[in-house]
Amino acid sequence: MDNKFYNENSLTREEHKNYTNSEKFIQMAIDGRTVHQKEDLLHVMEYGLAFPGKCKGKISRLTDWLCDLSWYPEDLGICLRIHNYGEFLNQDPVFKQTFEELMTEHVLPFWEDDVKTCVKDGKPRKFFVIIS
Repeated sequence: MDNKFYNENSLTREEHKNYTNSEKFIQMAIDGRTVHQKEDLLHVMEYGLAFPGKCKGKISRLTDWLCDLSWYPEDLGICLRIHNYGEFLNQDPVFKQTFEELMTEHVLPFWEDDVKTCVKDGKPRKFFVIIS
């Protein structure tokens, strides 16, 4: 499964078509021009992925929700698209690094494989972050 960050320009036409298929993926788009700091991102994620609860300013709560997703059918993947990535979290570069590490070291591997051992009857889920 290759749950990871992808640069939109590196995707083939077929990959782009597959990853943006709304019948297979929950789609969420973030405009980097409007998400400048941690609080902006937490707010956008809470509403964009319809978290059942708030993050309350904590990255640990964001991680918990991103590794739960039980309110979505288990056969649907997640496609998070971040446009204008150069401007994304531009007022908080330390948190941008933290977010990238959270996704690449925890959330994406969790849904790729770890879910099978961490959750009873856990099933892998495709989860992609596409940046442009």
